[in-house]
Parts: sequence; C-alpha cells; structure tokens
Amino acid sequence: MSGQEKIIGKSDPLWALASAGDLPAGFAAWDSRDREGWSLAHEAARSGRLPEGFAAWGLAQADGWTVAHEAARRGTLPDGFSAWGLSDQDGWTVAHEAAKRGSLPDGFSAWDMADLTGRTVAHLAADRRRLPPGFSLWELADRRGRTVAHAAAETGPLPVGFSRWEIADGIGWTAAHAAAENGHLPEDFTLWSLADENGWTVAHAAARHRHLPEAFTLWSLADENGWSVAHEAARHGRLPADFPCWDLADERGRTPAHVAAGAGTLPDGFARWELADLDGVTVREATEALPPRGKHAARP
Repeated sequence: MSGQEKIIGKSDPLWALASAGDLPAGFAAWDSRDREGWSLAHEAARSGRLPEGFAAWGLAQADGWTVAHEAARRGTLPDGFSAWGLSDQDGWTVAHEAAKRGSLPDGFSAWDMADLTGRTVAHLAADRRRLPPGFSLWELADRRGRTVAHAAAETGPLPVGFSRWEIADGIGWTAAHAAAENGHLPEDFTLWSLADENGWTVAHAAARHRHLPEAFTLWSLADENGWSVAHEAARHGRLPADFPCWDLADERGRTPAHVAAGAGTLPDGFARWELADLDGVTVREATEALPPRGKHAARP
C-alpha cells in the first residue's frame, strides 16, 4: 500500500456513494480503502458502478484480488477490457474469473493462462461447457496432467468429430477414459482398447459406470492382472444368464461368474455353477458361502 492511499472506515459515506455510483465526476481517490485492503474501486466494481474510462484495474487487496477480478466476478467488466492477465497471489487471473462466470468475450485467445496449479482458463471454460466452436488446444494440462480434453469429456460430449481420444494424463488415463466413465462417448466410438499404465481400458471404465453399449463384444480386454471387461461388468450385474464368456479367468482363475457370485449379481437362470478358480472354488461354493442377499439373489 503506497503512502498516497487513504484508510477510511466503513462508516464513511464514500462507501455508499461508490456502491450507488454517485461519486462526483472526476473522483480520483479510488484507492481509498478499508484496513483489509478493499478499495472504493472494488466496492464500485461489485455493484457495476465504475465510471466509463476507469483504468485502475490493478488496484489489489493484500491477496492480489484486483478491481478487475471483482468486476469479472460480478459480470461488470466493460466492453474492450484487455487486462486479462492480472492475477492474485495464487496466479488466478481475471480471465479465470471471467471464464468461471462464462463471460469471456468472443475472440478471446489467451486460453493457456494458468494459475499456480497449472489450471488454465481453458480448463475453467471446459468445466462449464463454455469452450468456443473450433477450440483446438485440447492438450493444455494442469500440474496433475489433467488436460482440457479430460475436463471437457467429464462434463459432456466432446465436439462432433473430436478425434484426440488418446490424449492422456501422467498415468495414461485418456480423454476417452474420462468420457467413458461419464457416459459421454459418441455412439460410433471404437477405441475401447486404449489403456492406462495398469492396462485399465476405456471399456473397463465404461463397464464400471454401466455405460457400455448394448452391442459391445470385446469382453476379453483385460488389465495387467487379467481382470477383463467381463469381470468388471459382472461386478455391476450387467451380464445376462446366457453370457457366452462366463469362463474368462484372471490370473487367479476367477471368472466373471465368481465375481458376480461374490457381488450377489448373478442373473436369474445362471447355470455355470461348476466353474472353478485356481484354488478349486466353484461358483456354486462361492455363492453358498455368502449370507442371504434377498429374494432376488441367484442360488444354485
């Protein structure tokens, strides 16, 4: 705070005048503030009462929250505003705040502005489904490796024609994985075998969240432990009694039927009770070892 700035108490009538937009023409003491650093300019910005031609957008509280941030929060930035890079102590820019509100102007291009976590303006816009048509910077990533493509895939369908499904974070989790677990893959999606570093495929992610299409057939896709898409679907009760791949086995010999038995999700009409894991435990034995699960639980 400079020596020119004036501390004024909350009882000072200037606060009411600033909030109402009634400060006199030519008023210059916008940096007068309370002891927390909230200035008259912040107060006027909060109510959208800054005068035409106001230029002191960088006036900031101790944490770096500027007048421009406050105006962006309230949706009162003027047409032609350009100081998007003003940031607080966490690197959160005015552009981030405007993106959060959905009030970035047409033609905005500084999508790669990032806060201290690496979260870009584009991430904020993607989270709120406000990316513009033709956006292409899908690989922008925060410090955790979460890209704009991941953010967009988590919140809704990606644009028609999107083809960058293999964009991945630091552990190989792709934009397709993010879309699959949220039910946002397109109907013509085919890249089910895309896998993270543990072999967990897009199909596994879709199966876990019950988003596999009706015509899905790649049940044998498996992670590094042999856990197949069929195992994951069985856990969630998504396999019919006439499922043709009940005998798919992981590295311990457990079949999807064993998984369904353990989860209490075997379908009515199941008949493959003799299937056994590497310890010789059959599906029948796995089921009989369970406590009752209600009248709909399949029993041999």
